[in-house]
Amino acid sequence: MCSSAHINRVYFTDPMGLDDTAATYSPRQTSQERYDELMGKLQMQLQSAIAIGMRAFQIEKRTEAMQRTEKRFEGWLSEHPNAAQKLANWGSQVEKASEMFTEWATGNDQTERVFGPNSPQSQDMRSDPMYAKYSERARSSGQEQVVPFGPVGALRSGLHPTRQFVGGYTIVPNVSLGNNHATVIYNATSLKSFLYHLPGVQSYDRGMFPTPGGNTYQYYITEIHN
Repeated sequence: MCSSAHINRVYFTDPMGLDDTAATYSPRQTSQERYDELMGKLQMQLQSAIAIGMRAFQIEKRTEAMQRTEKRFEGWLSEHPNAAQKLANWGSQVEKASEMFTEWATGNDQTERVFGPNSPQSQDMRSDPMYAKYSERARSSGQEQVVPFGPVGALRSGLHPTRQFVGGYTIVPNVSLGNNHATVIYNATSLKSFLYHLPGVQSYDRGMFPTPGGNTYQYYITEIHN
């Protein structure tokens, strides 16, 4: 038989110490105090379990939402096959414009580039509303026409990668191309154009060695006619 003195010295619900979540009690705690302590720990564990469950639920919902969005996008592309091609063309323009900007900035690689009438770059230039106006004027007069850019042109070009890269340009009519003639957009990428023609800024050609910021030139064949 245990003595009351031994009972008063220690009171454990987990005398082996195997359960670190089990409540331990002081010999001087009343039944109400032990109950309150146990309920407090149970409440904390319950709140923690709820928080973990809510995080898992939110992650699952976000995953489901992403999957639904991907399926909708895939379905939209299948219903609009031309959109997929337009998206691919846009991506190729971004890549090419970045490549040409790097060439200009570093002074390396190609100084001149020519784009055919069916290239995404020439198609993008033809989409400029100002092109229709100035190209007609160039053909009828036989004179080159300069299309301005500036802040208004930047806003007008929006998300058109090639148009943003080119900025202002010159339309050259009736360029001989074998037995035909072509309308060609000519553009020079220079420090002056990059800085929006700030006063005192001068452009310069490339030298024998890599010349960062040295002029590069692009020719966009937009139309071929007799």
